[in-house]
Amino acid sequence: MATRSDMTRVPPQNLDAEQSILGAMTLSRDAVIQVTQLIKPDHFYDKRNTVIYQTILSMVDDNEPVDYVTLTERLRQHKLVTKAGGISYVTGVMSAVPSAANVMYYAKIVHEKAVLRDLLTRAATIQELPFQDFEDLAEILDKAEKLIFEVSQKRGLSGIIGLKELIHETYDKIEEIYDRGDRRMITGVTSGFKDLDFATSGFQDSDLIILAARTSQGKTSFALNAAVNAAKGYEDIKGVPVAVFSLEMSRTQLALRMLCTEAEINFNNLKTGRLHGEDWPNLMRASSLLSELPIYIDDTPGQSIMQIKAKARRLKAEKDIQFIIIDYLQLMMPDSDFNNRQEAVAQMSRSLKALARELDIPVLALSQLSREADKRDGRPKLSDLRESGAIEQDADLVVFLYRKTVNREGSDESEPMDKGGIAQIIIAKHRNGPTTTLELFFRKQYMKFGNITRVAQAAPF
Repeated sequence: MATRSDMTRVPPQNLDAEQSILGAMTLSRDAVIQVTQLIKPDHFYDKRNTVIYQTILSMVDDNEPVDYVTLTERLRQHKLVTKAGGISYVTGVMSAVPSAANVMYYAKIVHEKAVLRDLLTRAATIQELPFQDFEDLAEILDKAEKLIFEVSQKRGLSGIIGLKELIHETYDKIEEIYDRGDRRMITGVTSGFKDLDFATSGFQDSDLIILAARTSQGKTSFALNAAVNAAKGYEDIKGVPVAVFSLEMSRTQLALRMLCTEAEINFNNLKTGRLHGEDWPNLMRASSLLSELPIYIDDTPGQSIMQIKAKARRLKAEKDIQFIIIDYLQLMMPDSDFNNRQEAVAQMSRSLKALARELDIPVLALSQLSREADKRDGRPKLSDLRESGAIEQDADLVVFLYRKTVNREGSDESEPMDKGGIAQIIIAKHRNGPTTTLELFFRKQYMKFGNITRVAQAAPF
């Protein structure tokens, strides 16, 4: 229960900083440009200052000079003088600072106070959530975490942008790509596989990517390869922090696989300790490299989508993750009871797409295929996505992994452990691009996928 002192508290604000922003904006156009990158009209606590701020912005947008005469005249024309506090208040605001030099210092103060006020409002909303008996505990916790996460995101502004500004930004990006002479520019998170990156321009922000295959085709190996490649980056593409949620394998198993791939040591030898002398330098090199990569692994089994969303939000806020991998979709637990498994998978699929959009990063979810493909030639189709057609609907990109050398029972027909093979990467759905089939080299003993040309030159077979 709120006390009398709580009810009489003034919300966080700094009126001097608010007036100083407005005064600086009347002195310099550069100050206007700087301030608008951080401050929105509703960031002002004093509504008089909001009116003056919006008026100055409209004048600048109309390419009009901003001074005492023009500002007061614009307020009169729009009958805003009273809402702006009167002529005497406007005069005081315009003389609040002698120069615009410290305008961003004032802007940061005002922005921080606005975020704190927003936090108070959201805290009040969270306080009421437990009294909503029609919602279960998981939904209440998810709403509370989302409210707090949104506040942390407001430390840097994001949101609505005018098409005019967006077109300018996009045009500048096109010029940058052209000037670099890179016709295969990756605009998203790299997978490390050049043909796949070229076809998709990388894994794009807010996209849900489904990687599907039958058992023993190498889904987890491919996902871990992509995680390491994304975290390392390659050539002039910068690496990014990656989160891996493994619902099937332990973190130790994942680490062994990544070491095996990076060091190119036979996996059976690595897990049984039968290492040769030349393996140790490779293992040390791989250990040193992998230990420096920003990859974060959670191997909690049987997690629900709400649990994963909560952890993902924290990782985004604390580690600024830019790519999420989930292994795999059908092992997640639904948040509620459903009449059938198809409805549960559909809800989880929609939630993963919502998570990708909320965090504005790509989410790669592994998925099992049904046995229908085995009744044909084994080559997968979209209709083979197991348990729910909603997966196909929600996904922005659906990629199938297909190796002909794996038979219907999941064991190898003709591929010895020490030989490589060809894996087909089938882009079956691409919301923003073409569908196609690509090929990668697969070295099973190392659990390593690679680009055909590079690997073939290094180790022909």
